[in-house]
Amino acid sequence: MDDRVGPVVVDRANVEASARGEGGDEGIITRLITREKQSSVLLGLFSLAPGQRATFGLPHPNGMQEEIYYLLAGRLRVSWTGGEFIAETGQAILFPSGQTYYLETFGDGAVELVWTGYPAP
Repeated sequence: MDDRVGPVVVDRANVEASARGEGGDEGIITRLITREKQSSVLLGLFSLAPGQRATFGLPHPNGMQEEIYYLLAGRLRVSWTGGEFIAETGQAILFPSGQTYYLETFGDGAVELVWTGYPAP
């Protein structure tokens, strides 16, 4: 049974952002809704400056986490062992569980996106 009494509200200004990336390139990730907030769903914000790259999708401990990204701004090159594509502002992307994928800004602009994952680690 769910012990929450009502909605959980998280203000971005009260959440510490952290660096995430590889090879010296670091994006900024902000986890807004987490298991610590009594949720089985993860919700956050992610940004990459022009020319930055990040690796995501390393297997979840139970091998079952899916993620969905929604691009708020910018263009994003998404690549994995099966190929690559360019995602545009306004598009949503579903990443199946068990894959490693690479995100890289495409073009001259920064990337801003909202992401969610289930189940929350």
